[in-house]
Amino acid sequence: MFQALFSSSWETINQNFYTKLAQSVDPIDSTITFYAEILSSGILKSLDKKGVDVTENDALIALLKNPNEFQNFQQFIKEWLYYHYSHGWNYVVPKSTSVGFEKRIDKPTVKTTLYNCDPDHVKWNNSFVSNILNFLGIIRDKKIVFDYYPLGFRSVNYSDVISFIDVRQNSERPWVGVSRLLSLRQQIQNYSLSLQGKENLIKRTGSILVSLDAAKNEDLGLDSGIGTGKFIEGIPEIITHKEKLEKDMRATGLGNPSMGIMFSTLPLKSSPLSAGLENVKFDDYAIEDARQILNKYNLPKEFQNLTKETAKFANRQLAMIEVIQNTIEPLATSFCDKMQTYFNWENKISLDFSHLSVFADNEQTRTTTQQAVYDLYFKLFTDEVIDEKEFKAKLQEHGIIN
Repeated sequence: MFQALFSSSWETINQNFYTKLAQSVDPIDSTITFYAEILSSGILKSLDKKGVDVTENDALIALLKNPNEFQNFQQFIKEWLYYHYSHGWNYVVPKSTSVGFEKRIDKPTVKTTLYNCDPDHVKWNNSFVSNILNFLGIIRDKKIVFDYYPLGFRSVNYSDVISFIDVRQNSERPWVGVSRLLSLRQQIQNYSLSLQGKENLIKRTGSILVSLDAAKNEDLGLDSGIGTGKFIEGIPEIITHKEKLEKDMRATGLGNPSMGIMFSTLPLKSSPLSAGLENVKFDDYAIEDARQILNKYNLPKEFQNLTKETAKFANRQLAMIEVIQNTIEPLATSFCDKMQTYFNWENKISLDFSHLSVFADNEQTRTTTQQAVYDLYFKLFTDEVIDEKEFKAKLQEHGIIN
């Protein structure tokens, strides 16, 4: 994976592991997981044409609450969002006990199940000829088929899946989308390198490299000879100071002929292996790259946790409302509308978030939030970003004035 991060064919190679890539880069993984948790807290609701709540008797709601034998709705929608935000597209595959009756969920004798497909494991199996024909526009998307080995699906037709696109379609392959990660190549590389550099610094801290100091040439006298007091064939035995020191030290048990104590006749120098790395601001680099990654996913700064400062409660309240209204609710609408369209469902399916504590109708929260809203737009007004008319309109929109 690390090698692929530095590949010149970023889009081609990484198409098959965006999910793993997202899981391995904390700013991406934590952001998608944060959004997924909020999205999964929504309550499924259904209204008929007259606006009457029919949630309890709606077959599509029942299917979504128990989409398959492995997952409930909360697990299913979290997985759906992870693939959606990592790859920029994802498929939900309906399966039925009666082939061809996937959309007949109102029939008690037919059981339909829904499965998310991780694009990491989607294998396109079109023939070379059909791919060429599709590229030339002679045939269209309905001829696109794929295998999905984790669940044993073979030759799934694109026209039979519920397809979702995040930002935009791939111009060359319109049946898939373009991942946000594609534009974050440099930031992901830099973030990974910063973490690796910091790890190397920690590993090398305290480690010393000892080498000969070629710049010095001092005579330490270690090679001069001394007598041992022994005679060999009447000739006095002579050994060097170095040899005697090594022999005496090994006699103490501190070393042996192959490892342990070593003496040098030249001066030595030592330097820490971390030399030069301690001045590199790995944390600062990683924070800046993480900030750009988080901004790509529209995560407000109040939830980015990139500094030691903690955002004020009122600001976090406003930020959470912003996340729900600008990110989560559009995602929920997209999911529900696609499900409703696929099954030709007359009832209006939706995810409701009004029960969340951030929307709680208590006086303290309302007053704190309204004060924060007023302060925000008053600053925009005094900075001449908005005019007086727009300022009053915003206050009316948030119920601060009539």
